[in-house]
Amino acid sequence: MENIIVEELISKSGDPTLKINNYLLHSKYNPKKEARLFVEKQYKVDNIVILFGYGFGYILDEFIKQSNKEKILVIDPHLIPIKKYPDRVFFINETNEQYLEKEIMKHVDMRENCYLVISPNYDKIFGEIYINILRAIKNTLFINKIHENTVVGSSVDWFRNHMNNLKHAIEDSTLIQLKQITNKPVVVASGGPSLTKQLELVKQHRDKFILIASGSTIRSLARENIEPDYVVSIDGSEENLQHFKDIGLKSAKFIYAMQSKFEVRKEFNDAYYFLSSSSLNLQSYLENITQEPVAVLLGGGSVAHFALAIATYISTGEIALIGQDLAYTDGLSHAQGNKRQEKIDFDNSKTSYIKMKGYYGEDVYTDYPFLSMKKTFEVMRAQLKDRVGIFNCTEGGIYLEGYDQITFKEFIEKNEKVIPETNHDNKLNTKKTYRNLLNKLQLEMKQLKEAQIVVEKNLQLINKAKDKGIFSQKNLTVLNKNDKKLKRTFKNTAMSIITAPIDLQVQKYFSEQNVKEQQKKKFERVIKQNLTLYQGYILAIENAQKIISDLIKELENL
Repeated sequence: MENIIVEELISKSGDPTLKINNYLLHSKYNPKKEARLFVEKQYKVDNIVILFGYGFGYILDEFIKQSNKEKILVIDPHLIPIKKYPDRVFFINETNEQYLEKEIMKHVDMRENCYLVISPNYDKIFGEIYINILRAIKNTLFINKIHENTVVGSSVDWFRNHMNNLKHAIEDSTLIQLKQITNKPVVVASGGPSLTKQLELVKQHRDKFILIASGSTIRSLARENIEPDYVVSIDGSEENLQHFKDIGLKSAKFIYAMQSKFEVRKEFNDAYYFLSSSSLNLQSYLENITQEPVAVLLGGGSVAHFALAIATYISTGEIALIGQDLAYTDGLSHAQGNKRQEKIDFDNSKTSYIKMKGYYGEDVYTDYPFLSMKKTFEVMRAQLKDRVGIFNCTEGGIYLEGYDQITFKEFIEKNEKVIPETNHDNKLNTKKTYRNLLNKLQLEMKQLKEAQIVVEKNLQLINKAKDKGIFSQKNLTVLNKNDKKLKRTFKNTAMSIITAPIDLQVQKYFSEQNVKEQQKKKFERVIKQNLTLYQGYILAIENAQKIISDLIKELENL
């Protein structure tokens, strides 16, 4: 920062205070008392605090005293912590917008609420940084809302796909069979507009690398008579199914997440399944059915994220991303051949587009869903920091931080002398039967019926408390006992998929607003919270029972 004049003063209480460019950061009378009163007005229970301004740490100290579990992010360009703080306190002194957004996204996910607290005069002293913080928070919350809407809108479909994919998984192979099987270079093809110009090179050098297609990208490849080695799918929508209809693949193998649209599997001869890390709690459940270990991959919100994860999983060789625009390159949404390709009229569109740094350093148009994907790619690259040889060869679209950039031609030339090695040691021999799955599903139906009875009892107790205006100790004991039963039951089933949006809403939108909440307001809030929870569970159980019942009938007729 330029033109910053810092003065250290002694307040009337004897405590040190600071002045920057003639603006006081703390009281010149009693900094500690001022900080206590300031935090009492600002503090919100169960919310992450983003504190802009550290100074001598008086305000931070008060937030730590008045809260007991919330994370605190402290942003200050002149940050010098004067003592050791609890693990829930995180310091940020780089203040460009991209770095701030990356750090805030790392600590604030879609299940959490956050709020910005500005230490006195910090917005006046560091106005440009203040704007960067506001933009970073806005982008983070917008992206989190996209994720939340996806969970809320897709949970029933994800559950239906997961359950129906079980009948495929017991016949297919676990992705673990492909773990580090080769050192060949891998090309991950995504459906951005820049893919079109790379396809000729893909055809010319097809035998020199493993080709992985990200979901709907398969149509752009098939249009040019290019068949990939693997096609990856995570999308559970009906639209995803249409991308694979009548595609005419001969040898490509299918790699699918359990929430992928289950009918897509029928378009392939051979397939491998995996779980996403967000479904880690289903690992033991799935392994109990398939009787083999399940691969759990760290990915993100798009199939392209998982395609990259799979590339690093199956090969020790170098990796190239092509078609990973994450922007409307040349005003197009997708590559040629993709069913969703459209031409964008930026001047007359009702959608808000954002200008960002492009692959070549130029400005490109993108949007919030693409920005969400960009952030995930950058987080993944940071997590793979020890994995060398991951290149962005898209030659268009948005700039991806952390990725080495070379042309696709350079990547091919760089890897054309690789001597391929293949390891076949991962083959697993397991006996899989529909009978095991059928028995498991019939047991689940019984467990869900028991869970339904428990939830209905809880709703009765909540409504009784609502009418009386108080929770009796006896009812609280029964509610706690019933909740433990529900937790055990859901743990033994796949119900966490379908209850995820309910749990998210209960956690996020019914938190205590302040420590001085009136007893009546607290009671009303807790009643609404519990009604939302158990009414949601009733609907979730009914949906699950219908889906599982249909699957049982299908298996019984096989």
